[in-house]
Amino acid sequence: LKEKLELSTIRKRFLISQNQNELAILSFDQVSANYPKSKQSVDFEEIEIEAIKGSDEDLHTIAETLMQLISLSPNSTNKLERAEVLLQLSDSFQS
Repeated sequence: LKEKLELSTIRKRFLISQNQNELAILSFDQVSANYPKSKQSVDFEEIEIEAIKGSDEDLHTIAETLMQLISLSPNSTNKLERAEVLLQLSDSFQS
């Protein structure tokens, strides 16, 4: 296996419940990524909502509530894919 990227994540998790029912886990991730043996790095943040016993409607309500407080953009890529794109963009700006 060849090492492609190094990812480091600091995660803060919060349990979301309503009427003593655990609905979801809300995670705030601070991610740092770099190529191995390179000084080039990127940092980004992600928020994840993971269902426990909540319905799709509950998850949408949580997301809508968060979007009223902070600016969010839905994302279908994983951390590795996002890091690769950001590092490539960063590399093109430095060239």
